[in-house]
Amino acid sequence: MLDFTSALYLGLRHGSSALGRWDALSLGRPAVLASPPGAEALAEQIAHLQGLEAAVVLPSTLHLFRDLFALLGGSDARVLVDECAYPIARWGAAQVPGGITEFGHHDSYALAEAARECARRGARPLVLCDGYCPGCGRVAPLRQYADIAGRYEGHLVLDDTQALGILGMASADAAVYGTGGGGALRWCALRAPHIVVGHDERLRMRKVRRAELVDRSNHARPQLLASGLYVRGDDLGCSRHDEIVKLLNDLFRRSRDGARTIYS
Repeated sequence: MLDFTSALYLGLRHGSSALGRWDALSLGRPAVLASPPGAEALAEQIAHLQGLEAAVVLPSTLHLFRDLFALLGGSDARVLVDECAYPIARWGAAQVPGGITEFGHHDSYALAEAARECARRGARPLVLCDGYCPGCGRVAPLRQYADIAGRYEGHLVLDDTQALGILGMASADAAVYGTGGGGALRWCALRAPHIVVGHDERLRMRKVRRAELVDRSNHARPQLLASGLYVRGDDLGCSRHDEIVKLLNDLFRRSRDGARTIYS
C-alpha cells in the first residue's frame, strides 16, 4: 500500500552503505567559517546540470532567498512577482526596500507593463517566479520574462524546485519531459547573464559573483553525499530513476482503477 504522507513512496531511500564513508556529520563550527567537505563540488555539479556559470549551497529555501535579495536588492530595485510564486521566496523578497508589485500568473504582458513602470520611476526590476507551476501544470514563459528583465537591467530570479529533476532538454524525438534533467532553463533552452536560479537547499547563479554570497550551508555530510548521488546521475541514481518511473506508473494504474487510499 502506498503511503502518501511520506515522500519515501517514491523510493528515495539512501542507506549509509550507498553513500560512501564520512568521518563526521559536520565540522562542528559555525558554517560561516568554513564550508563542509563536498559542498563546493556539489555546487559545481548543480551549476553544470543547469548550464549555469556558478553555484553555492545554502541551508534552506528561506536562507537562500533572504541572502539573495539582500545581495540583489537596493534602493533602486523593485520586485515584480508572479501572483502564484512560492510564498517563502516572497518572504525573502519582502526585504527589498523598493517593495513588491504582483503581476498576473504567467502574464508576460502584465510583467512588461510593470517593468516599464519601474523604469519610469528609475527602478531596476527583479522578476520573481517559479519555473514550473504545479497548480496549472505549465512552465512559465521564461524567455519573455528574461527578455523583459534584461531590457531594464534587472534580474530574473527563478525558483526551480519543481522542475529540476523532471524537465530536461526538449527535442522532437525526446521523452515527453525532455532528457537529462536540469529544470526549466534546460527545457526552454535558455541562457542569459542576468538569470539567478534557486532550488530547495541550493542556489545556482549567473552574473552574480559567487564570492559575493557567503556559503553558510552547514549541511550534514550524508546530506551532501545523497544530493551528489542524484545530481551526478550515476548508475545508482539512474536505477533509482527507473524505480521511480515504475512506482509512478503503478500509481497511475491504481488511480485509474479506483484503488486509492487517502491518509488524513
